[in-house]
Amino acid sequence: MSLLPTFSFWPLLVYLAMAQFWLAFFSILVPNALNSVFIASYGAARLVEKKCASYTSKLSFKYITIDPLISWLDAIAYLFASLSDLFGRFFHSYEVHGIENIPEDKPALIIYYHGVLPADMQYLPVRYFLKKGRVIRTVADRFLFCLPIWRLMVRNYIFPGPPQKCIETLKDGHLLQISPGMY
Repeated sequence: MSLLPTFSFWPLLVYLAMAQFWLAFFSILVPNALNSVFIASYGAARLVEKKCASYTSKLSFKYITIDPLISWLDAIAYLFASLSDLFGRFFHSYEVHGIENIPEDKPALIIYYHGVLPADMQYLPVRYFLKKGRVIRTVADRFLFCLPIWRLMVRNYIFPGPPQKCIETLKDGHLLQISPGMY
């Protein structure tokens, strides 16, 4: 007979597994949500800007302005980009070295490796947008576009990447990032 108390490790292991699950869920969900709102608001501002330019050129409304709406949408984009950048810095200790080597006015193809969490895909475009004011387009996996609302929000900036769309994006003078994945 032992004098030591009996102790079961199972409740502790279950608790640690649940904590690990919620930590991983939180580290994936929050940056994706912040980046989705950032891209959606930036895209909406550019869409309103383009539509208003076409309407004013067709109908020549001189006294109707949509500038306050564009300013609000840009402010929302900067707010969510800043929140995403702060989350990346403090939660993942994400740093970017050599961001000055990415061209400011020419097209470029950025290729990198991502592991289980695609932190580069989430935080590099945000950091570059905050530093230079330019959005990096992203080639993403097709399974991300199963949600129709998300697909509509980010359709011009994140796409599943047929080669023709990638070539067209670069010919239009945009930055494009591709991350082949972990396999």
